[in-house]
Amino acid sequence: MISPQKITRRIYLSTAALLIAGGTLTITFISKKNSTNTLQTPEITTEAPITTSINPEKQQAARAELQNRGIPTTNYNSYLLTAARQGDTELLQLLLNAGADVHHCDPEGYTPLHIAAGNGKAQAVQTLLRAGAAHDLTRRTTGGHTPLHEAAQTGKTTCIAPLLAAGA
Repeated sequence: MISPQKITRRIYLSTAALLIAGGTLTITFISKKNSTNTLQTPEITTEAPITTSINPEKQQAARAELQNRGIPTTNYNSYLLTAARQGDTELLQLLLNAGADVHHCDPEGYTPLHIAAGNGKAQAVQTLLRAGAAHDLTRRTTGGHTPLHEAAQTGKTTCIAPLLAAGA
């Protein structure tokens, strides 16, 4: 049986090698019944984060588009959580451009990153990370879960590699 420390070290080494060399990250999970599940992610790119300062024209255009969709200007953060749950990257980006807070959390401490990771929405996870949500990688819910815990606990393996690559 491999100890959790060895598994953690192997994941960190794989992630470090990926970040240095680029390419595809492969993680193999071995269950107690000796069955093996392998997670292989597409190549992870290290894109520059989306700037957090918003161009006023871009913000105005995003707000107008959201208003056309019937989303009230007073409630962007709540819609951000919903868009993360649904994996709607277009709506996420519009909300972020309009000024929604990427670090907003619900009363239980779930950020959009927690929600996207727990629902297996890998593209939404990447969108949120590029928007600055990497600061939420270690943020815990009231239940003590990080976004990585959410992805692993719910079996949403497609979100594990981007979270690890971002430093989780």
